[in-house]
Amino acid sequence: KLVHPFDKPFNQETGANVFQWFDFKQERTDIKQLCSQSLKIFENARSSSSSDLWQLQIIISDGVCEDHATVQRLVRKAREEKVMLVFVVVDGITSNESILDMSQVSYVPDPVTGTMSLKVENYLDTFPFEFYVVVRNINELPEMLSLILRQYFSEVAN
Repeated sequence: KLVHPFDKPFNQETGANVFQWFDFKQERTDIKQLCSQSLKIFENARSSSSSDLWQLQIIISDGVCEDHATVQRLVRKAREEKVMLVFVVVDGITSNESILDMSQVSYVPDPVTGTMSLKVENYLDTFPFEFYVVVRNINELPEMLSLILRQYFSEVAN
C-alpha cells in the first residue's frame, strides 16, 4: 500500500500520518510481492515526471526472503527501470540465529551424472539484492541510511 503519494509534500504532519500505517507486527514479508507492487507504483509515478530520474526504494526487514531467483530478476528489472532497491537487514543481536550465520540448502544436478546433490551455501552469498547492509544495532540505522543515500547519489551520478 502506498502510504504517501509522490506528488504531495512531506512534512511533520504527513510524516506522523504515514507512521500510523506501520505496526511492525508482521510474521513475514513477501519480498517478491513487495518488489513487484512497488515497481508498478514507481512506474506510475515516473509517468507523471521525467523518465530520466532515478528512484530509490529502501526496504527494511529481517532479510529472510524466499525464491531468490525471482527476486533477483525483479531487482534487475528495477535497475533497468532506474529504480535502485536497497535492503536494510535488521539483524537482532539477541536472536538465536543471525542472518550472517544462516545457510541455504538447495538441490543441484551433477553436471556429469545428472544426479541431484545437496548444496549448502551461506545465505547472504545468494542474497538477491545488489545493495544491502546488515544493521545489528538499531541505533546504527540513521548512520546506515545516510550512507545508503550517499551511495545512491554516487551511483545515479555515474
